[in-house]
Amino acid sequence: MVEKNSLIKLEKISFIGAGNVATHLAKNLCIHYELDYIYTKSGHSAQKLINEVGGKSAENINQLLSSDLVIIAVPDVEISEVVEEIGIRHNAMIVHTSGSTEAECLAPCSNNYGVLYPLQSFSKDLRLDIGNVPFLINANSQKGLTLLQKIVNNLGSTATLLSDEDRQKVHLAAVMVNNFSNHLYYQAYKYLETNGLGFEYLKPLILETMRKAFLLGPYASQTGPARRGDERTIQNHLAQLNDYPHLRHLYSEFTKLIQTTYENSKGTEP
Repeated sequence: MVEKNSLIKLEKISFIGAGNVATHLAKNLCIHYELDYIYTKSGHSAQKLINEVGGKSAENINQLLSSDLVIIAVPDVEISEVVEEIGIRHNAMIVHTSGSTEAECLAPCSNNYGVLYPLQSFSKDLRLDIGNVPFLINANSQKGLTLLQKIVNNLGSTATLLSDEDRQKVHLAAVMVNNFSNHLYYQAYKYLETNGLGFEYLKPLILETMRKAFLLGPYASQTGPARRGDERTIQNHLAQLNDYPHLRHLYSEFTKLIQTTYENSKGTEP
């Protein structure tokens, strides 16, 4: 158990970044903590978030280092630029919110650093219950871990300690189930729209597919012509897609993957 006097003090929090993740975290953290500074390359986005959650706009990045915690919530490719801009090691606790970037990348700019990764897809203008968002955390000290656990608890959510390697694996899987599946939704949306049909037809199917994936598991809940070896329907679909070569390619590749997965159980669709 960590002694109270060994805890990292947490009164003021600052943000580097004002995008989707920063916006949702700031809106929820401002209920429990004082927001000190919000810093972005262009002050406009920072000021817009400040108008919603409070805090001050920083003229330079080093102003933030008087805060107890600095949260770097920028695109992954910009984290190294932020570390370089901070320059030298500070005592402020500095964390990033990336799923794919090592915690150690923050070592050059802080003696206390870690990761506060919310495993969710965020959009600024869509409300979301932060209490339903799992957080994957890590830190270079027990004091830092205790601090991050407390923050997540205050948000009403759960924190799981994962190594960089395991967090990166979860992030990769998250890209597949979120980004890839959403792009398939988009392709289906455009196909139906082009043919004068509505995407709303698919809503019950999408919701049921997600429900079954967690009730039965993705393997057991797979259905469809590729799963049951229905070659006639597959060829009919491919013919319908002759005028949509990119969709025909997607359909063909996914069909092959499903057939390979269930090659020993054709015709036994649940």
